[in-house]
Amino acid sequence: MEMQTSRQVLHKKMEMGFSVRLHKFFVSAVDFWRRYKKTKTAVFGLVIILIFAFIAINASWLAPYDPYLITRERFAPPSAKHWLGTDDMGRDILSRIIYGSRVSLSIGFIIAALSMTIGIVIGAVSGYFGGKVDTLLQRLVEMVQMLPSLVLIIVVLLLLGGGIDRIVIIMGLLGWTGTARVVRAEFLSHREREYVEAGKALGFSKFHIIFSEILPAVIPTVLVIMAMNISGAILMEAGLSFLGLGDLSVITWGQMLQNAQRWLSQAWWISFFPGLAIFLTVLSFNLIGDGINDAINPYLKER
Repeated sequence: MEMQTSRQVLHKKMEMGFSVRLHKFFVSAVDFWRRYKKTKTAVFGLVIILIFAFIAINASWLAPYDPYLITRERFAPPSAKHWLGTDDMGRDILSRIIYGSRVSLSIGFIIAALSMTIGIVIGAVSGYFGGKVDTLLQRLVEMVQMLPSLVLIIVVLLLLGGGIDRIVIIMGLLGWTGTARVVRAEFLSHREREYVEAGKALGFSKFHIIFSEILPAVIPTVLVIMAMNISGAILMEAGLSFLGLGDLSVITWGQMLQNAQRWLSQAWWISFFPGLAIFLTVLSFNLIGDGINDAINPYLKER
């Protein structure tokens, strides 16, 4: 009876603790946004990404021309008719950049999501359980980190053939190690805290404690990594497409650069505007990552 009573008391405390943490989450979110807004470059980056996201979602409405339409207006410079000019086949560059944003942004998010899912699971399990499990998983992380990722990606694509799907899968399977290390460190610092011990006392499963109790507490750190991973994935895809390892039938900013390299001296706008789109996107995600980091570590910024 006493054991049951103490268990009920502990359960009530846990429920109250959850309510308190939920309240703190909303308060922290408001406080986070207040601190984030103080970094003007981070706000700039967020605005740019929101603009690109809006363009990607509404590409069919915003593009003035069919991006695949071949015309006789080859190498037309920027004008009122074609704001960003046309390429070597008379295709409207603005329309191709708008449609290319769909694929380039999607690639960045999908690769980041895949690599982060793997990294979070491995880092969480490694940090929570420790011991032999931690040692084994850390050896796996070190082995993957030792692989020359770029060379391996190029070799695999050359052997199997280029393609967006292959680029996404290979990059996702090789890009998780940094996330795993950071998440592991966060879990090591959280696993002995009071709310985790309370969850264990209530008989919560390890799965529940890892993904429902500890993981929400490390989300801010995960968001920083995600912003950096997205920018890195977009840049990597652009580089691989520039090398001719992408899918020529799919419009991406990298594929546009690959096509434009033959005409650099003849028509500067063919390469300049896709390159500018890549630059702004990668820069913006990095600014967002820096802004999130400054918001969750305000004292570090002041130093």
